[in-house]
Amino acid sequence: MNRMMGFLPRFTVVATLLVIRSTSSFVNAEKPSCIEIESGKALVRYANTSDVFVMVNKEDSTDKKEWNDFCTYYKDTSSQKLKGLKVGYVHGDKHKNIAKKLGVEDSSDWPSFVIVKKGTKGKELPKKAIKFEGEEKGAGQLADFLIEHTDSRLGHYVYSIHPFDDLAARMVGVEDDDKYADLKRKMYAYFAMILRKFMYLRAKEDMKVALDMYVKTFQKILEKGTDYPETQTTRLENLMNDEGSQMSKFKKEEMSQRMHIYSKFTSPMELTYEDHKTFFILLGSQVLLFLLFLGIVGDALLGGRDAEVDTKENQAEVKGSDASEEVDDKKEE
Repeated sequence: MNRMMGFLPRFTVVATLLVIRSTSSFVNAEKPSCIEIESGKALVRYANTSDVFVMVNKEDSTDKKEWNDFCTYYKDTSSQKLKGLKVGYVHGDKHKNIAKKLGVEDSSDWPSFVIVKKGTKGKELPKKAIKFEGEEKGAGQLADFLIEHTDSRLGHYVYSIHPFDDLAARMVGVEDDDKYADLKRKMYAYFAMILRKFMYLRAKEDMKVALDMYVKTFQKILEKGTDYPETQTTRLENLMNDEGSQMSKFKKEEMSQRMHIYSKFTSPMELTYEDHKTFFILLGSQVLLFLLFLGIVGDALLGGRDAEVDTKENQAEVKGSDASEEVDDKKEE
């Protein structure tokens, strides 16, 4: 019993650390800056040591708002979060050869955005450059483009947290005619709350804000129904598009993060085999931790009772021994 009591807490700590490690590796550090790329050699040199995110546009373009916002996000992001990412811009009309190598020489598509992966050689650029194909070229969409193709995360907020996107897809995937629909949705919402507690242990403030937004969305869906993310998205879009609004940049960023999280419910990710595998590993870890907790509590309670019984037995033995000694003493007399 004593061995078991010593083993369970240690095992619980190890299991907890494994869950934390599997769900979170998001940390902060210092501020970089966007750079101008003026030659193909410079681009390849940057790509020797890191992923490179490039915007190609006209030198005198007035359509720079999204890029300026993106650079602001980049500057506000820690080096540990960026994972060495370099962000630069190319004046395509001035350096047409670079635009051509990146496969974005058509000026009618500018601004164009491209990712050059770490280790890409000059002769590999035309084939290996990854072009952004989205219609919306907002800072949030570009940040998600980075998350999809690199290990980098951008800006004050984290935008997407994969385990929660996975849970969102599972929750909205539950059919209304499923007789266990309510139970399943409650299970996913509960699992999101538990997952948040683990990720909180290593999360910085920006991550905690996003985690809270995810969990609140799960809870609101339970209260108000599965159309909650869609109705909230419409409401926030109207607020952000209000020309008379005096909304601060910080507030807009917060609302953009909320809308992005809602999109994980309205347009859920397609779950892969690896997603299912990871989910059931995490679910199994949670069940294991719960059983271990019950085991520790049970052992503590039973151990206390055993100690109480042993004490009473020892007291009875002492009384019996004393009584026997008294009898023996009387006989001797």
